[in-house]
Amino acid sequence: MDYKTLVAKTSDRAGISREKTGRVFAAFRQIVIDSLKEGESIKFANLGTFKMVEYKATNRRDPNTHKIKAVPARQKPKFSFSRIAEDEVVV
Repeated sequence: MDYKTLVAKTSDRAGISREKTGRVFAAFRQIVIDSLKEGESIKFANLGTFKMVEYKATNRRDPNTHKIKAVPARQKPKFSFSRIAEDEVVV
C-alpha cells in the first residue's frame, strides 16, 4: 500500500477529509523522527515500538574485491511488532 492509499483509507474510516488526514500523518512522521533523534522510543499498545538500535563497529569483506573494510559503529531506526499484532497478522 502506498502513502496516498493509506491516507484515503484512513480518512474514509475516520470520517475526516483527506487533507486533514495527510496533515496528521505528516505531523506523526515528524514526531517519530524527532523522538528517535533524541533517543526516545515510541510504543503503541497492541501494535509495536519504534526505537533506535546501535550496531557495533565491525570489519566486512567486499565480495567484489575481497578486501576487508572497516564499518564504523552506527545507529539505525527499527520497528518491532508487538506479539498481539504479530498474532493477528500471521495466519
